[in-house]
Amino acid sequence: MDGIQPITVPVVEFEGFVLLHGERIPVLEVDRVLEVTASFFPDSETRNAFLWRCGKLCELRGLLDPAYQYVEAVQAGLRKDDEDLLASCILAKGCIQEKSGNYRKASEVYRTAFDLPIRNNETWYFLFNNLGYSLNRLGQYVEAEEYCRCG
Repeated sequence: MDGIQPITVPVVEFEGFVLLHGERIPVLEVDRVLEVTASFFPDSETRNAFLWRCGKLCELRGLLDPAYQYVEAVQAGLRKDDEDLLASCILAKGCIQEKSGNYRKASEVYRTAFDLPIRNNETWYFLFNNLGYSLNRLGQYVEAEEYCRCG
């Protein structure tokens, strides 16, 4: 780059989305993001993938309430036969509750997965393990051990 100076543009950190007409939607405005994405994405699978990433962004930033809302929105958009994805949503919601220190709510969330067919995969390993961990944190050691041994 002889004699050419690169142009530097200051980066303003903005955790959200900028629409084509310039509207900025912070990731924290979950209801607005849900409203806008309903018309942007042609199918629920694409929209769910986008909302899942929004939830992960929030979770990584410690924004646990919005993270939970995004995962709930993904769960609400699943087809009835998406049992594996449903289990993943339940696991994610339980993990968010654990991160917030609410082990009672985490254990309640994890238990809802056990209405689904149990699979032999990583998601189910963590559902068993995390339910056992949450129960252990609640002092329910005997029941916790049962889940930890099953996973």
